Amino acid sequence: MATFYVLPPRLQIGRLFGEYLESVFPGARWLPSTWRDLAEALGAAAQCHPEVYVVYREDFPELGDTQRALREDFGAAPGDEVVEVLVSDGLDTRRSRIAA
Repeated sequence: MATFYVLPPRLQIGRLFGEYLESVFPGARWLPSTWRDLAEALGAAAQCHPEVYVVYREDFPELGDTQRALREDFGAAPGDEVVEVLVSDGLDTRRSRIAA
């Protein structure tokens, strides 16, 4: 079965990834112009695992149902796992399975 990671919008997750990288590489800066690329690189790294798919929140239809959009637009099937990454005070996740 596949796992679909639903990440925040690219600019938001890219900013957070850039902040993390700045803590690993003191003195280096990742500017807003790089955030989209950072998000794409992070998603590509996750997809090196078999049956892992990364979808960014801005790629979903407006106010649409996540599971429905994953089935109709991204090829998810019943039983696939969905991991939604949420940003509030930090990162949180919500896990579910695609319903039959």
